[in-house]
Formats: sequence, C-alpha cells, structure tokens
Amino acid sequence: MVWMREKNVTENAENMPMKFVKKASTYVSTHCCLAVTIVFTILLVAVAILPLSPININYEAKFDRNINKESVTFVFDTYDPKSSLGRQSAIGEGNTALIRVDPVNYSSSTLTIGIKAKNSNVRLISVNAVVHSDGRDWCTAASLPAEAFHIQSRNGTIFFRAESQALSHFNWQIRQKSALKVGIVAVLAMLYLLIISRMTVFSRVRRGYFAASSVVTAGILMFLFYLWFGRTGLAASKFPYRTIISGLLVVVVLLVVLNNRARNFSASKRNLTCIVDYIFAAVFTVGQFVVYLKYYSHSNDEMAHLSYVAYERVHNQLVPKFEDIRIYRDAVNPTGHISLNDSVQFNQLGHPPLYYLIMSHMPGITNTGAEVTYHLGVLRCESFALGFVGILLCFYLGYTRIARIPLLHLLYALMIVSPPNLIFVMSGLNNDTLAFTCVTILVFGCIRFIERRYTLCTFLLIAIGAASTLLTKLTAGMIVGCIALLIVGYGLLREHARKAILRKEFACSLPIYILPIAYYATLVMRYGTVQPSYQKLALGEYLSGPFYTPITKRLDMSLSQYLVYYWTNFVHSWCAIPYASDIQRPTLTAFGLDSIAVTCVLLLPLVIIVCAKARLSKYIALGVAGTWIVMLYQFWSAIEGFLSEWICGRFPESVLSMCDINFCFCYYRVDIAVFCKACG
Repeated sequence: MVWMREKNVTENAENMPMKFVKKASTYVSTHCCLAVTIVFTILLVAVAILPLSPININYEAKFDRNINKESVTFVFDTYDPKSSLGRQSAIGEGNTALIRVDPVNYSSSTLTIGIKAKNSNVRLISVNAVVHSDGRDWCTAASLPAEAFHIQSRNGTIFFRAESQALSHFNWQIRQKSALKVGIVAVLAMLYLLIISRMTVFSRVRRGYFAASSVVTAGILMFLFYLWFGRTGLAASKFPYRTIISGLLVVVVLLVVLNNRARNFSASKRNLTCIVDYIFAAVFTVGQFVVYLKYYSHSNDEMAHLSYVAYERVHNQLVPKFEDIRIYRDAVNPTGHISLNDSVQFNQLGHPPLYYLIMSHMPGITNTGAEVTYHLGVLRCESFALGFVGILLCFYLGYTRIARIPLLHLLYALMIVSPPNLIFVMSGLNNDTLAFTCVTILVFGCIRFIERRYTLCTFLLIAIGAASTLLTKLTAGMIVGCIALLIVGYGLLREHARKAILRKEFACSLPIYILPIAYYATLVMRYGTVQPSYQKLALGEYLSGPFYTPITKRLDMSLSQYLVYYWTNFVHSWCAIPYASDIQRPTLTAFGLDSIAVTCVLLLPLVIIVCAKARLSKYIALGVAGTWIVMLYQFWSAIEGFLSEWICGRFPESVLSMCDINFCFCYYRVDIAVFCKACG
C-alpha cells in the first residue's frame, strides 16, 4: 500500500506540468484577447528595458561663453587601424560646438573635449546627446553635466575629460533612448492592432477581404511614417505640409469607409453619399487654390498673360495685332498699375484672344487710355473660377452617368483634381484655365452624341466647345477637333446616324463654327500662319532671348538621349510642378510611394480601352487616337525645336505642357463615366 501511494504521488508530480499546460491552454483559448495583450505587453517591456544601438546622434557641447569660430575637438578611445576615426572636430557657433558622432565611437569608454580658446577661463556647462534627423532635433537622449569632467590646460588648449563611470552611464542612456525602439514599437503596435481587430471587430469578415484591408492599412501607416520621418526638407516648408497631407489622408480614409458602407444604403442615401464625395473634391480643389495663391509663386509666363490682358483692356481686338503686344515693365514685378508705353520685351504667347478678352472685362481691371489699373489677386480668383466651372461640369457628368456605386464616384472625383499641375496652373493667370472648361463642354456634347441624343443641346455643346477651345488655345483646339471629327465621323459613317446632319438642330449649330474659321483665316491672310511665332514677329529679340541657344553653347545630345529626356520630363510633369522653383521635386519618380496613384490616372485609359464593351470601346479608342495624334504632333514640334534652336530645357517647347496633358486626359476621365454606366 505504501508503495502504491508513493507511486501515485510520483505520477501526480510528473503530470503536474502537463496539467498546468492544459489549464493554461484552456484559459488562453477562452481569453484570447487578454493573452495576446499580455504577450505584447511583455514584448514592449523588453523593448523598453533592453539597450539598442543608437542612430543619428549629435554631441552638443555647451560652454559658458562665446566660442564662435574657435576649434573644438572631440577625442574618443576608439581602437581602429584608422586612428583618425577617434578624433572628430567642430567649429564653435555661439557658445556651442556640435558634431555628428561616428557610430564607431558610440562605445567609447573615454571622451576628451579640447578647445583652443582665446580666453583660458572658458568652462564647459554640459554635453548633450541629441537625436537629430531631417534638419531638426527630436529629443535629448542623455546629458553629461560639468561635474562629470576633469579640467586640464596644456599648450594653450583646455581639455575636459569625462569620468569613465559617468560616461558609461551616459552611453547607457543613449542606448535606452535609441530611435530604433520607435520603429520596433510601431511594428509591434501594428501587429497587436491587426490581431486584436481580427479577433473582435472583424472576426466575421472574410479572410481575403481582411488581408487586403490589412495591406492597405499598413500602406497608409507606412506612408504617414515616410511623410513625417522619411521625407527630408519638409521642415522648412512654407506651410504645414505634413499636417495638411495627414489630415487629407484621414478624411479620405473616412470617406472610403463611408462609401463602402453606403453600398447597403437605400437609393436616396447612396445619392447623398455621392454628392458628399463631389463636395469634398470641390472643397479640396478650392483648398489647393488657396494654398498655391498664398504660399507659392506662379508660372514664369504669368507676366506675359497679364500683359496680354492689359493690352486687350486697352485695344479690345478680336484679332490682335500680335506684333504690338509686349511684356510691360510692371507685369514683371506687379504693383497694380501697367503703362502700355513702358515695355521690356516682345510678348511670345501668340494665343487666340478669347480668354484675354473675357479677363479684360472682369471686375478687378480698369484703364484710362494706355494706363491700366488692376488687382492681381482678384484677377487670379476670377481666372480660377473659369477653370473651376469645368471641374464642376466634370463632376456633373460623373454624377449623372456613373452607376450609383459611391466608391466609384469618390474615385472619379479624386482623379479629376489629383494631378498637381492642374490646380496650380488654374491658380494664376493662364488661358489653360478657360481651355479646360471649353474641352469639358465639348466632351459633354460628344458623350450625348455617343448616347444617340441628337438634339439641339448636343450639337450646340459640340459647337460651343470646339469653337471656344479653338479661340482659347490652339493645341487644345487641335485635340478637341481631332476627337470631335473622329467620334462624330465614326457615328455618321458606321452607325447609320447620317440623318443627324440633316436635322435642323445640327444646322442651327453651324454658324458657331464661323467664328474660329474667320479668326484663323484672318491670321493666315495677315501672317501666313495660324499662330504667329516669336521668331517671325521679333527675330532679333528671339535670338538674344532665353528661347534660343547659340550653337557654341549647345551640349551634344543625340536623338536617343533627347527621347529619354523628353519621356522623363513628360512623366515628371504629370506628377509634379517642374517649372515652379519653390516646389520642384527633382527626386520624384513616376512610380514612387507618393506619385504612383497619379501615374495610374495617366495609364488608366489604356485599361478602359481593353475592358470596355464593344461599341463603347470603339468610341473611347477614337478619343484616345485623337489626343495621341496631337501629342505626336507636339512631340515632332519639340524635336524640330531641339534640332534647330536647341530648346530642350523649356517645358512648353520641349515637353508637352502639363495643361495640354490635362486637356488630353480630361476626355479619358469623363469617358470613365460612360464606361461605368455601360458596365454598371
């Protein structure tokens, strides 16, 4: 019996660990969230306790008096074949000497600071280890007070040698506040939130949807981390760039969540959600305008546009005498008063006059004879309003033609206003603002024609859009002309819509085309061309100006090199604002983290062509063909300019301007509305 009792005790003692494991497993399975929280808490405590390698550490020695421009040396006991690594020098600024510590010196057991001071009574106040990156100090990791140093003076140099015990504690504090801990804690926090959300809020969500949402969320968090800690140079920005971008991102995420939930709403609530999406996009557009207007300069051509407006204010000519239009002195440094008798150079624009006639009769500009008084801020607001009408019209086309899927409306609205150059150009005086609206009007008419709505409104929209664009900007007019001819021609020849041209509605729209025909016919008779050039009207000024490079100063660039240059700047101009000196982004790439979405907008038309249904895909292909015909023409003009005048650094000549690109793809964006209606 005693033997049996001893055997049972032994078996119970051996089984106790297994019983404990089973009980712990049962407890964990019934309290998963608590168990996960305990595990991550232990990990966080371990990260907080364990010292890690420091990064981005500056040593900042502060003295009790000015040591400006005096030599200060930090000497470490680094044992390395290259002994110079243990000696780092700094030049005093004010009462401070600063070095960026070489990582090999982080583990040094001694630190001696030597200063060749003119005043032998200089004393060290403290040495601070500061975490420094992106041009600013993030925190002070550790500090050595004056009491931790022994003072010696030899050969005119004062030495401050740190005690080994104090320096050891100093190095330990630096490791305790290593910046690596921030990244580790961020990763642990993301994993914790991911696991807890899967266990609780999203426990019933399909695994694939949850995985996709997790990837998107991780991407957003990575972008925010990159924005606040990875992007350099933003600390000196003129406005709170990081705060604004972060706020916009939060709002967009909330809108995405709302739109995703709205698919289960009633029809009226879905419509309201779509309207909210467009209101947000409109507010975002106006916000961009305010930022550009307040904080940034405008295009170099704005002084030429302002001079053109002033000329039309005085002369009010439907067909201007381009040889008489100049850039006036006050337009270069605007003060609010222009005298047409005080010019500095020839005005190279040569654009049709519609935009300038409209702006010359707007509030904010008056004249007495050749003296013009204007308010530049008011004119910029009015110019922006002309382009904003086109954006609102795009929103209307999307709202009335895209299927009532709120997320599609949000995507469409953001695609319209996301390319940065669009709103930037609209923020100043530029005929591209009116051209954008005119192109949108024509696209509206083409969409109605595709829908077989052969009414007076349809033909008037096509006629007004084409005529007004041709009277605003020639390249934009070429685009809409090609699009209209191809689409209408295809409809008439292949879809048995020839009866449309026999309608009285079409005949009523014909007189509108007389205006651009008469304008360009007058130019041909007067100048022998449809757009008078700088070279033809002012050859002497052209050859001595910035648009011509003498043969002796031209670089050697082959045709293949120029093609690479052209394409690189073409894509860059879509994602950035290359000609604004204060917001250039030379390191931006088309497929970077903060530009990939805008690049996708550029490439989306190709996807639509492949995915659209048969009839619609033919019309979209014709629209794409129309824009690319003009773009190829622009490319050929750029090559000719490069070969004859070596114009390779100026975007309006060497690379299709961003505004023209926006007009090209305005058609594509609105085609999304038709595409979604057909597929939805």
